[in-house]
Amino acid sequence: LEVEPADLEARFLETQARARALLDHLLHRPFAANAAPEEFDLQDLLLAKAPDPAAGAALLAQRGFQDPAAAWRHLEGLSREPSLLLSPSGRARTVLAGLAPRLIEAVTRYPDPDRTLRHLERALAPLGAKATVFQLLAEAPDLLDLLSALAAGSGVLSELLANHPGVFDEVVDRLLTNAPIHRDEIEASARGASPRALRGIKALSLLQIAMPDLAGRENLQNTARKLADLSEGLLRAFVGQVSDEVAANHGGRPPGTLVALALGQLGGRELAYASDCDLIFVYTESGPAPDGTGPARFWGEVVQRALALGESVASSEGPLLALDLRLRPGGSKAPLAQAWSAVRDYYLGRGPGEGARPFERLALHKARPVTGDPASAATLAAELRSLLYGHDSWESLRDEVASMRERQIAQANPRDLKRARGGLSTIELGTAALALAHGAERPALHQANTAHLLDALEAEGLLAPRWHRAIRTAYAYLRRAILRLRALTWHPSPIVPSGVAARPLALGLGYLDVGKHSAEVHFKRELEFHMSEVAAWLAELVAT
Repeated sequence: LEVEPADLEARFLETQARARALLDHLLHRPFAANAAPEEFDLQDLLLAKAPDPAAGAALLAQRGFQDPAAAWRHLEGLSREPSLLLSPSGRARTVLAGLAPRLIEAVTRYPDPDRTLRHLERALAPLGAKATVFQLLAEAPDLLDLLSALAAGSGVLSELLANHPGVFDEVVDRLLTNAPIHRDEIEASARGASPRALRGIKALSLLQIAMPDLAGRENLQNTARKLADLSEGLLRAFVGQVSDEVAANHGGRPPGTLVALALGQLGGRELAYASDCDLIFVYTESGPAPDGTGPARFWGEVVQRALALGESVASSEGPLLALDLRLRPGGSKAPLAQAWSAVRDYYLGRGPGEGARPFERLALHKARPVTGDPASAATLAAELRSLLYGHDSWESLRDEVASMRERQIAQANPRDLKRARGGLSTIELGTAALALAHGAERPALHQANTAHLLDALEAEGLLAPRWHRAIRTAYAYLRRAILRLRALTWHPSPIVPSGVAARPLALGLGYLDVGKHSAEVHFKRELEFHMSEVAAWLAELVAT
C-alpha cells in the first residue's frame, strides 16, 4: 500500500464517524418525524461525541426547567447503561436522542419537571438494554406517560422501581394489556416465596396500581380496593404458609379454622399506600391439635409467625406487611388469637368480666373476614351483623363519638388529615354511629365502605342531601389527599407539611401558582373549607 498506516487509520475513523452520524439520524428521525427545528438541536446535541453541557442546559432552560444544568445531567444520565458490555455501542444514546423531544414534553407537563426528570432517571438507571427500553417508550407513548406520572408523583415509588428492575417487563406487559394482578394470584405467588421474591411480588403489584393512579386514570375507590387486595393476598399467603408449618410441628391442625377479621380501612377496602392492616384473629372451634396442643396456643403460634414473616421481610421500603392487632378484645395484653365464641360473648356483653363498650363496636363496624374457609367466613360475617346493630342507643353512640373526637383533636397535630378537627375520622365515626344506631331495622346500612355508607344514609333519610353532597365531597377530597401524601412520604401518619414543604403535595393534587398565591396556599384554603364543613356536620349531628 502507498498510504501510510496512520493516514489509513485516520481515513477509517473519518468514514466511521460519517457512517455513525448517518446511522444515528436514520435511527432517531422516525421517532420525531414532525419535530420542530429546536428539537433537532436537542437530538443532535445528545448524539455529539462530546456534548456541550452549557448548550444542553440552554436548550432545557427554554423548556421550563428551573435548574437546567442539573436537568441536562439527568437527561444524559438516562443514556448510561448499567452494564459495561452494553456501554460502548452507544445505541442507548442514539435511541434516547430520538425519544428526547417526547420525553421532555411528557416531563414538562408536570408542574415540577426538574424533580420529575430526576426521579425518572433514578427509576430507569438499573435497567439493562436501555436502547430496547427507549425504543419501547417511543413506540408506546402511553407507557412514557405512565412512567412520567410515577416520577412526578412519588420519589419513593420511583426508587421502588430502581430497586426491583426485574419486575419492569411484567409491569409493562400488564399495563399495556390491561391485565391486573388479582388477590388470588398474589396469594399463590407469595406462598412459600423467598424474602427477595416477596419484595418483588409486592413491588410488581404496587407499581401496577400506582402508575395509573398517579396518572389520573384510576378512580379513588378502585385504587383503594386494589391496595386492599394486595394486602389480603399477602396475608392469606402468610397465614396459609405458617399454618402448614405449625401443623407439621404438632402432628396436624386443631378442628376448625383461623379467621382474620379486617377492621378499619382494610375492612372497608379503603386502603392507602403505606397503610397498616388492623386485624382481629379468631378461631372457630375449641378442640386440640393431634398432639394435645390447645387451640389458643396453636393458633396463637400461627399468628405470631405471620406477624414475624411480615416484619422479617422489612427493607428500606418498610415491612412487607404491617399488621396491627391492638383493636382485639382485651387490647395488647390479650392473646393474639381468641375463640370466636368468647369474642362474640364479649361484644354481646354475655361473657365474664367487662363487655364491649360503644367505641369498640364502632371500631368493629368495618369488620370483614379475609382469611379462613368460605363457609366459616360467611357464618362469621352473618354473626358479626348480630353483634353490631341494635345494641347501643343513638344517645350513647352520639356521646361516644363526641368524646372520642374531643380526645383525638386534643392529641392530634392540627395538620393531621385524619385526626385533626374535621379530619377523616370525623366522617368515619359519625357514619358508623348512625349505622349502628339504625342498622337493626335498616339492612341497607350494613356497609363497611364509607362512601357506600354515605349513599345509604342519604337513601334512608338519615343524611340530608345538603350534608350528603358536602360530606361525600370532603370524604373523597381527604382520601385523595392522604393517598397523594402517602405516595410522597410513605409514612402512615397523614400530616400535611407546613409552609413551602407542602408544595410537592399541592402540585401532586393538581394545584398551580395562580395570581398572587402559590399552589400550596390554594391547597390549604380548599382543605380548610372541606374540614370546616365536616366539623360543622359533626356539631349538628351530636346536637340531635
